[in-house]
Amino acid sequence: MHPLFRLVATLAIVGVVAYVSRSAPSGADVSAEYVRCEIDPPSDIAALEACVGQSPRNLELLVELGDAYEATGRTEDARLTYRRAVEVDPRDAEAQRRLAGSLRR
Repeated sequence: MHPLFRLVATLAIVGVVAYVSRSAPSGADVSAEYVRCEIDPPSDIAALEACVGQSPRNLELLVELGDAYEATGRTEDARLTYRRAVEVDPRDAEAQRRLAGSLRR
């Protein structure tokens, strides 16, 4: 195997391991529920709340939870959740749009 290829492969593996260890919940093993939250967010509010509890800075989960609140008429909870999403990433246009729409209603 060419040494340059081996170096690139090693750096790629180290990068993936660093990313996974950063995104996994600290002090806990990576459970099936955590993986499910990250890959295929649930649609029911209780499960989404549990997922957000595991990953409180996950923008996608916050927007999904805000949408679920909106769909069930929990407008104030939706606004608070969209605000949290905007706080996580103030540049995210989708989170800003959802918050603005919720405030207009």
